[in-house]
Amino acid sequence: MKNSLKFVQQCTTVFLFLILAACGDNTQKPCPECPRETVADKNYDNGIIMPEKAHKLFVNYKDRRAHLIQQYEDSIDGRAKES
Repeated sequence: MKNSLKFVQQCTTVFLFLILAACGDNTQKPCPECPRETVADKNYDNGIIMPEKAHKLFVNYKDRRAHLIQQYEDSIDGRAKES
């Protein structure tokens, strides 16, 4: 019993040490050669989709995919009711 208690205390100490070591300062310093801003595409502003573009993407998805998904879900529901 004494040995198991001592083992648990040692494991706890090592675990706490690892947690504290992992929580160190991980901030990266800016790279002087790295470009400050990169634009993925002319439709994107640094990877953020503008509201107008997002609305167009949503409407396109709704028109092309939503009815297919609904049909698939309805077919699954129909199979579940038959069983």
